[in-house]
Order: sequence, then structure tokens, then C-alpha cells
Amino acid sequence: NIVSGLTFNADFTYAIQNMNSGSQDFSVYGINWGAYTPSYIVSKGETAVWRDNSKENTWTLNTYMNYEKSFAGKHNLKLMAGVNAEEVDYIYLKGNRSNLFDEALPELNLASQDGQGLDANHTQRASAGYFGRINYDYKDIYLLELNGRYDGSSKFRAGDRWAFFPSFSLGYRFTEEPYWKNLKNMVSNGKLRFSYGEIGNEAVGSNMFLSTTAAYNVSSLGFMWLDKKGGKRNMFTRPTWVNPSLTWERIQTKNLGLDLGFLDNQFTLTAEIFERLTKDMLAPGNAIPSAVGANAPYTNAGELRSRGWELTLAWRKQFNKDFGLYANFSIGDSKVKVKKWNNSKRIIGHTNDVSYAYEGETWGDIWGFETDRYFTPD
Repeated sequence: NIVSGLTFNADFTYAIQNMNSGSQDFSVYGINWGAYTPSYIVSKGETAVWRDNSKENTWTLNTYMNYEKSFAGKHNLKLMAGVNAEEVDYIYLKGNRSNLFDEALPELNLASQDGQGLDANHTQRASAGYFGRINYDYKDIYLLELNGRYDGSSKFRAGDRWAFFPSFSLGYRFTEEPYWKNLKNMVSNGKLRFSYGEIGNEAVGSNMFLSTTAAYNVSSLGFMWLDKKGGKRNMFTRPTWVNPSLTWERIQTKNLGLDLGFLDNQFTLTAEIFERLTKDMLAPGNAIPSAVGANAPYTNAGELRSRGWELTLAWRKQFNKDFGLYANFSIGDSKVKVKKWNNSKRIIGHTNDVSYAYEGETWGDIWGFETDRYFTPD
């Protein structure tokens, strides 16, 4: 507490996650299915060992301030402002070898180097955000809440990393009005509410705005390029095609609801309708000429809309301090429709695989095949 009504909160977390795992495959000697004499089912040349290790460091900081003030016993105000930041560093290393020299000692350095493998990965990401909220109510009857976030992420290139996401909600508790006084013994609580909000999604994958290349595994290709002196040359894949202006996906939600409580809230009812619109979804871009020899880069070109409703009924009865009963019933329905997606071929595939999505699709469609007629003997 700094002054009356003003508080400050801060917390910092540093987390380390270390994981080590491994396995070894030994030879198996016995009688295989359909055989009559014992033999090696898994030969000694097929023995193997692998080990991997990963380490993830996470730094998280949250700080915010709250302020509360009431005016004239009717107007209640709450303010909140803060900042949060997170950084993650992840390192992964894996090695494998085949043909153990001694199966009693399954170690990497005690196996053949022929066909050995090495895999490594090092990723880093960081995000930060500024946020604020204003709550106001008049006699706990008229309710207003305003929110705003200004978020940045290293998942996007400089110039497209930061975005603002607003939201608000309105509420009207009509059971607190004087005209409801004679009805409150039946309908003890009633609130009509509406909300609109935006949040951002940064989970678009790694290096989506960077053109990357990878080294070929020369031994698996069966051929290699040589320099003038006969030395082996390093070989790399073609750089990936990317859209450098990738940015946040925006998820917009609208909700209209009614909350009712009956007989001192012993029975409650909640009914609401909603719409959720995901804009700027990561989706395939416009097709490029086949002569390029690469797939079209992903862009913020998709749009997905969900509409639905929900109804919840609940009953709660406390008979004494040690015994009570509670029951509830919920029902709802929603439909998801693809509003924008670059897939003019409309190739039918798995209904939950976005690579087969197309504009106008109802998410979860089940396709069937109907034969008009068959050729039959006369």
C-alpha cells in the first residue's frame, strides 16, 4: 500500500527445466514366429543407443498498480495499469550411434561411428506488454469496464511486432433498481451484459518471417558435389519463401448475455449468444509459378468465424453447515465457418486440417460419396 486506495504489486520468476532421456536397443536371440531353431531376431549389427538433453530457461516479470476510489457513496472507480515481460531460451541436443561394441556398456562412445546422427536446436523468444483497465459502476447498477493491451513479440520482424488490443464490457443490474423491489423475493438477481474484446495470438511458429536454409545430410543423398581439388562441398537447401510482413492474429469476441437468480439465488440461469472472429490468420498466400520450385509463403490471409449460444441452469441448496446439494445443466451449440482462405482447388481432406480449408467451408463438414448408378448384367 502506497497511499490510501493505491497498491503496487510486482513479482519475478526464473524457472529452469532440464530434461535428459535416452534409450538403447539390444540384440534379441530366440525362436521367431514360424521358425523351429533359435536365431538372432535382432542382430548385433542392429543394436543402437541414443541420448538427448534439453534445457529451457524462462524469465517472467509482472508489475501492476491498482487504485480504488468511491465518490458520494454512489460512484465507484477502479484503475489498474501494469507491464509484463517474458523471455525463453531453449537448447536441445541429441546424438545416436548404431552397432554397440559391448551390449553390457551401452554408451555413445562405445558404438560405431558409421551412420551416427546428431541433432541440435537452439531457439529464443521474448514478449512484452503494457496493459490497463478501468472499472466504473453507479450504485452497482450500471457497470462499465474498459481494457487495453499493447503487446510486442519477437515472433515478428521489427515494425510489425507491436499491436494494440482493446476490449470493453457493459452491464445493467436491473434487479437493483427501485422498480424491482416488489419482485426481488422471486428474481433476486438479474443482469444484462454485453462485451467486445480483442486478443492477439503470437503462436505462429518459429522463423516464419525469416528466409531460412538447412544443410543436406550428404550421406543420405547418395551423391555430393566436389570442388576442383576433389574435396567435398557443403550442400544446403534452397532458402524458404516468406512474407516479411507477418504479424499478430487478431481474435475478436462479441458476447450478449443474461444472468438471472431466483429465490435468493437458489436457482440460477445464464443465457448467452456469442460470435468469435479470428482475423489475419496464418494461411497460404497466393500461388506462385511452379517454375519457382517452392510453395507459396504463408500470410495473414485467413479468417474464421464462430457463432453459437449457451444455456446453463443451476440449483444450489445448503441444508446446514455440513450438508448441501448442487446440480447444474448446460447445453449449447456453435458453428464455425471459414470466411477467407486461399485454396481455389478445394481439395477435400481431413476436416480438422487447415491445409484443406477453403473459403465458405463449415468447419467439421463430413463428406460422402454417392454412386448414381451401377453397370449390371441384363
